[in-house]
Parts: sequence; C-alpha cells; structure tokens
Amino acid sequence: MAVTGRFAPSPSGRIHLGNILCCLLAWLSARQKGGRVILRIEDLDIARCPRRYGEQMCRDIQWLGLDWDEGPVIGGPSGPYEQSRRTALYQAALRRLEAQGLVYPCFCTRAELHAASAPHREDGQVVYPGTCRGLTAEQAAERAAREKAAQEASGSKEEKGEETAEEGAGEDASEAPAEDGKEDAGQA
Repeated sequence: MAVTGRFAPSPSGRIHLGNILCCLLAWLSARQKGGRVILRIEDLDIARCPRRYGEQMCRDIQWLGLDWDEGPVIGGPSGPYEQSRRTALYQAALRRLEAQGLVYPCFCTRAELHAASAPHREDGQVVYPGTCRGLTAEQAAERAAREKAAQEASGSKEEKGEETAEEGAGEDASEAPAEDGKEDAGQA
C-alpha cells in the first residue's frame, strides 16, 4: 500500500517552528517509505487566514527544501487544496446526504455532547449517542423554533449590552458554530 503524508497548516501568520516540525516529520515519514506528500491549506477562517499567508507558507516550505506531490501551486487530482475553495464540493456532498435522508438537525450544546460522549470508546474515539436522530419532523421544527426565539432574545439583549446567564457560561447553543456536533450527527 502506498504511503501518503499530509501537512495541513492553518496559515494565520508566518510559518513557525511547530509548523516546520510537523511538515518535516510528515515529509520524512512519507519520503522514507517512497510515498507521496500532500499539502492542504486550512484557511476556512478568512479573517485570520488571508490568502497571502497561505502563499507565503508555501514559499517558506519550498525555501526549506521540502516539496509536495499534490497541493497549492502544483495542483493534483484532489484539488482545490485550499479549504476555502472547497465549499461547493462540501455543499454537493451535503445535498447527496440530504437526498438519502442521512442528515438531521442536532440541537445539543457542546457541553451536552461532551457529557454524552463520556466514557469514550477503548480507542479514545468519541461516539455520538444519537440524541437528536430520532426526532420527528414536528419535534425538530419545535426545537428549531425555540432555538431561534432564544437566539433572537439573546440578540436583543446583546444590542442593549446585557448578557444572559447561559451566554456568560459560554456553553449555550447560540455561541456554538452551526457545524458543532453535527458532523458526528450525520452531517458532512
């Protein structure tokens, strides 16, 4: 079986020693076994990871004498290699899963998901317990409406400069990114 090494940095600034070490280890491991190296840029946070940082990171890696077989600059069969340019691919995958009935909303907070995952499997993997999997369409709509109302109420308090108890705790669903917990819940 062919070995593939992967280096996937978040370019939020200039390359640092941690990036260099990870890149070097992936490169050495793959090359020692006659394998390939893939460079993928994790630039989904556009504000923190402007394109110029990713481009500079590629130049820095090349300056260090390390190369890659697939990735930015050279391309390859699995491109694009900047995550920010893969949105259409992810949306298409989500539509396929939705068409197969494999996607459902999850209303769990991060704290609930974390508590439900303890204890972990023997291999350390977190197992999503399927808390929201069995909700009927009516139950999901009701919970979505409650969540929307809570977010709107939270928004009006934020406009006044107030903070709710849940917001202060930092664990309410309105603070969690939309994709939190949903990947394990069947969403792509």
